[in-house]
Amino acid sequence: MERNRLQHPLFILSVIVLLFNDFYLKQAYGNAITGKLSDFAGLLAFPFFFSCLLPNWKKHIHILTAILFIWWKSSFSQFFIDGVNWAGIPIGRVVDFSDNMALISILISYFILSKKTEYKNIKPALLYSITFVSSFAFIATSLPPQTLESYTDVNKVYSFEKPIDEFIVDFNDLQKKELKLLDKHKITYQFNPDNGTYIYPETGDTLLRLVTLGENRKDTIHINSYFANYMIYENTDGNTTLVLKNIFNISENTGLLGKIFPGTADIAKVRRFQKKSAYIDNIKTISAPVDDRRIIVKQDTISKNNKLIKEFEKRIIKKIK
Repeated sequence: MERNRLQHPLFILSVIVLLFNDFYLKQAYGNAITGKLSDFAGLLAFPFFFSCLLPNWKKHIHILTAILFIWWKSSFSQFFIDGVNWAGIPIGRVVDFSDNMALISILISYFILSKKTEYKNIKPALLYSITFVSSFAFIATSLPPQTLESYTDVNKVYSFEKPIDEFIVDFNDLQKKELKLLDKHKITYQFNPDNGTYIYPETGDTLLRLVTLGENRKDTIHINSYFANYMIYENTDGNTTLVLKNIFNISENTGLLGKIFPGTADIAKVRRFQKKSAYIDNIKTISAPVDDRRIIVKQDTISKNNKLIKEFEKRIIKKIK
């Protein structure tokens, strides 16, 4: 019975490494080694596990796993990531072709399963335990850190006596200055010139995204940040208006594992940076005349004493004015 192969010590070890690395080592000692360790462990455990459950599809599972991994680690998957992020699900990855070294784990998995080896019948309780833990490892290590969000509708209008192209230059300069918060902690980041994003290479998290002006100066630029949604456009008088649409209060939901393995984590510093910076997650430009925009805006629908709004004004508005 092929399911008896789930007792193989190398498979058990790969699942343990996958869990321990993602829940502790990455948090405490995040670096290039921990980043690739999950790839090596996961690419052995994943096809091995499903091939034991679906032995007639063993070859197809291993080939499909390799194809999907190569696609995911390439620039061809960016359109999918952008679409999922725009839908509100935060996922990301770093394009690093050296990660393809981990594909050797798929060959190891296939080689082990191809050997004619007799295994003792696995007890149902042990089978269910291995299946549960393995499934948890594949799902949990693929999910981004969970957060608790509270949303507040604001629709507050800010005016700037400067054209939109000058505003965007000042806004991008403000974002770049925020990176000094990471330099202070000696945390590395990479710039992707294709989409104007700065990312944290260990997790693929977007740290900030530069704003660009389209061909039409009258387009509306919609910005989704880690703590606010707002839109920017140029008025008929040549000045710029920013409309703060929503403000978020976000906190990490660490749960039990966060208490057991708090780590010293560079990733924790990245999360704090995202919450405290002018970090931008998604940008969308929509053509719309001024009159249509003003239908959306309900000015000052929330108290000026709101702490979240004051924080937004402190981080962005006052620094650009």
